[in-house]
Amino acid sequence: MTDTPSGNTLEEAADWLIRLHEADSQELRARHDQWLAASEDNRNAWTKVCMAWSVADAAQPATVTAWPGRKSDGKQPEAAASIVEIRRRKRRYLPYAAALAAACLAIAILPQAWRTLEADYSTDTAEMKTINLPDGSTINLGADSAIAVDLANRTRIVQLLGGRAFFDIAKDETRPFVVQAGDVSVTVLGTAFDVGLGREEISVAVKRGLVGVRYDSGDIQADERVSPGTQLTINRRTGSVISQAFPASEVGTWIDGKLFVENAPISEVLEELRRYHRGVIILADDIGARRVTGFYNLQAPDQAIGAMLLPVGGKVRTITPYLTLISGPSDPLPK
Repeated sequence: MTDTPSGNTLEEAADWLIRLHEADSQELRARHDQWLAASEDNRNAWTKVCMAWSVADAAQPATVTAWPGRKSDGKQPEAAASIVEIRRRKRRYLPYAAALAAACLAIAILPQAWRTLEADYSTDTAEMKTINLPDGSTINLGADSAIAVDLANRTRIVQLLGGRAFFDIAKDETRPFVVQAGDVSVTVLGTAFDVGLGREEISVAVKRGLVGVRYDSGDIQADERVSPGTQLTINRRTGSVISQAFPASEVGTWIDGKLFVENAPISEVLEELRRYHRGVIILADDIGARRVTGFYNLQAPDQAIGAMLLPVGGKVRTITPYLTLISGPSDPLPK
């Protein structure tokens, strides 16, 4: 288990901190305890968020016994007490959420910094880049993405370290072209295809030619052949593989600022939109599992978020231009 929890788990931990602060109850505490017990990643994320919040001199969460470092009698050790002052007065939600978002952003940005150090090419938020390789291949690198390139050996290898990239590969039967994205490797001779590396899913969509996709997580292996007009989606946690029709003409449309998704979970679409949004977006409940289909304008991410949530009744609250909160229809955002 890595010391850095996933971005989605950090969001869940931040959401729990907000809920427990705003509406403490025995039922809510019990649900929070179940969430903590569900995985080490959850407990790690809760520790990170609590410590980041304490450093920001914020209010202590209602579930004080869940704080890292607390003694079994429920009392804080002196070291923790010197950092966090116990406060029970009610706070307005706006500064609370803004500071929490800043703390979570600081945690999440560390792995991105390491990713950039490993990369040969990278992009910033809302930035795209076209890379022409010496072998005649072209790579369109999406926003907030990074790749490492190795063309020195008999096999051409590109590692997608994060984000999304569209590959138009020059044919060379003596040197296969391999794209590695997490536990997935895509092997081609000459074709055009799109690869997305998300927190929860890895996707491969083919525009032209035929690609071989191999998933190998140690416990689970899978080999697939993907033809034009098909998208393969692999869940990074379960290893489940979903193959579905995806119009070849829509593969890589994000290069022109238009994102096309079909039957995709809101959490994954939102992750893509975040790459074009310069603020912090917090998904406040399990609406992220709902699936949507549509075209979204990457040059206007706020409008795209609204359009994505409209069919499912989701709610958006823009706190500042740099902080947006999203909730489901049955889960009103705190005032």
